[in-house]
Amino acid sequence: MEVDGEPYWDGGYMGNPAIFPPIHNTDCADLVLVQINPLNRAAIPTTAAGIWNRVNEIRCEC
Repeated sequence: MEVDGEPYWDGGYMGNPAIFPPIHNTDCADLVLVQINPLNRAAIPTTAAGIWNRVNEIRCEC
């Protein structure tokens, strides 16, 4: 949906995993987190495949 020229998406359920268990229940000194899905896109998807791809990027089926 576009409001005043700005695109908006329903992110569905976006789950941020709890990091306290891995931080506190380990003897490791380091924890590496890797973001695999982009938060921003350069262009608004216009095809069904592109829209479905974007939906998958911003939702989490946890």
